[in-house]
Amino acid sequence: MASPTFILSLVFIYFFTGVIYYYPKSLHHHHDERNDYTINCQPPEQIHLSVTGKPDERVITFVVQSSSCPKQAHIRYGISPNDLNQSAQVQCKEFDAGHGRMLSILHSKLMNLSINKTYYYQASANKCSSFVHNFTTQQKQQRYGVYGDFGLQNDVSFNQLITELKAKEFDMFLHVGDIAYDLHEEDGRRGDKFLRLIQPLTASKPYMVLPGNHEHYHNFTQYQNRYAGMVTGVGANSGSNTNLWYSFDYDNIHFIAIDTEVYAYYSDQAQIDRQVQWLANDLKKANRNRHKTPWIIMLAHKAWWMDKTDFTKFSPLLHHYGVDLFICGHQHNYQRLYPTYMGEVDHQADKNRFVNPKFATVLVVGSPGNRERISHGSAPYKSIAFGNLAYGFGHMIVHNNTHLYWKWELTGAETPRNGAKVIDEMWLIQEHHGMRN
Repeated sequence: MASPTFILSLVFIYFFTGVIYYYPKSLHHHHDERNDYTINCQPPEQIHLSVTGKPDERVITFVVQSSSCPKQAHIRYGISPNDLNQSAQVQCKEFDAGHGRMLSILHSKLMNLSINKTYYYQASANKCSSFVHNFTTQQKQQRYGVYGDFGLQNDVSFNQLITELKAKEFDMFLHVGDIAYDLHEEDGRRGDKFLRLIQPLTASKPYMVLPGNHEHYHNFTQYQNRYAGMVTGVGANSGSNTNLWYSFDYDNIHFIAIDTEVYAYYSDQAQIDRQVQWLANDLKKANRNRHKTPWIIMLAHKAWWMDKTDFTKFSPLLHHYGVDLFICGHQHNYQRLYPTYMGEVDHQADKNRFVNPKFATVLVVGSPGNRERISHGSAPYKSIAFGNLAYGFGHMIVHNNTHLYWKWELTGAETPRNGAKVIDEMWLIQEHHGMRN
């Protein structure tokens, strides 16, 4: 129970500033930050950062547990945690998370930020504020945490992700579908719990997501609404105008996220055609810009050999326009394939060092942990350079225009007490980025 002195201090802050501030306890497993409040307040929560494709912009999305949009809401930010001297207005959308349980989802785009600068920010709604978070607009040699299929239950990798976040080992996270298991359950409460859990990751680093099959409920409404801010960022800037598929440039990489679920869960031929046409145009543009962004990395939930999808049109585009790396999830294990296309495999001399491969390299990263546990599905055996049936996640570092480094860490029971165990590494070396025959 809070001490009388602490309660009196909060009352003093409220009456003299009109704002209740929200301070976190130390991070620990499954900490629900709302429990830090001693005065009735609906704080901004589930705070999520995303990039837009422009280095001087960030989108901040947050949720308020309120049936109607707050009358007053904004993001205050600045280059000092003690002087948040800039303010950005927010857009708000009321969302029925299930059976009339309403959430207010708010987002704001910060623009004209300085590069290589740390910014501090605070989300506020109806005189109730989050604690102060920060992000950095650094652009060079980014370190990416990479995984898919991550859930609230059996979240094996969470503690190691937090440990490595504190050690400053990540600049961005790439989550390739299947979020929370599942966002819609318990009238959206499971989604709330998971997004609160991972807020230490999502509030401090851009956390880029895409839809998987577990987001399909009610035509992907949970995904589309909870990540609505991404529509105004990567959706608008890439011309897709959606968060289901999009692209963005980050340093010397052109990232493309595609929706592999359109074929099974809302099979709309017009939508299928729109995505394919957008993808072809985006890849053409990316190849014209390869002097600036030589690497093209495609993100998806599924690959062509997996169930309930169709790569008839995706695969030729991926190959012809010179995609260097394809990252997906869905199968709950780790697989690293030799460069491959249409059944042909480029068996490199060194399975941990791919030099000027003829085809795209493929990674399956579906085992950070979820209630469905590890699965045994795999790509055709002849194409697999390395595989593992255990929990873990990936690290990716693009060192320069020709060298990309990848490693996979174990995080489950097999992990030594002193931290995650690296069980696979790869150098992807491409000196001739470009279109293929």
